[in-house]
Amino acid sequence: MSWNLYSILNNYGDFIALNSFMSPEEVLKDIEQYKDYWEKYNPNKPDIPRNSLTVTSLTGEMTNNSVSSLTEYSRTTGKNIEESDFNKPTDLYKNSKELQNLLDPWRPFLARTQIISLPPGGYFPPHIDGGMKQTPETFRLAVALTNTNPPKCCWMLGDDINYTALKWQYGRLYYVNTLKKHMLFNASNDESIWLIINIVTTEQSVNKVRALIS
Repeated sequence: MSWNLYSILNNYGDFIALNSFMSPEEVLKDIEQYKDYWEKYNPNKPDIPRNSLTVTSLTGEMTNNSVSSLTEYSRTTGKNIEESDFNKPTDLYKNSKELQNLLDPWRPFLARTQIISLPPGGYFPPHIDGGMKQTPETFRLAVALTNTNPPKCCWMLGDDINYTALKWQYGRLYYVNTLKKHMLFNASNDESIWLIINIVTTEQSVNKVRALIS
């Protein structure tokens, strides 16, 4: 793996709409039966309101602490894990035709995938994905499901001088360059919900993204 693969993607832009779609309404219906399986995202930071529902996990189970950040997971368990270790479909994946239709073509490269909920006041502070690794293992795809657009909810991408508020078409798959600094916050009175997908970076997966660019 090399930075060249990331450069190929980012030459097309930092936020790229892809020709791949799902029905957000159907997915929101599908997750209703799993309302008791939401877990606190990164419970080591309990004051930040945000939750996760696992689509793929370490074991295929939906409640196994797979929603913690990898840094926090490694620190608390002493185990070194990668995003690609979270590649086993959960019951949510297996019982949602919409998720299967979107994600099955990515199965050879599919890593940790979650539905993220930001309740009112929920946020992710400014950060860059990949931690201290010389070359991050995965890149990020995302689908907006509900209440994700400014001014009520914002995914900001950029740097300390200039941020851009991303505008999403619900149900459409996007590539996002999360190796740039980004942050999310929900300033509305309603829940904001996203599908967040990690894809192992290979020549094949990068070419798959390129094939979906208009």
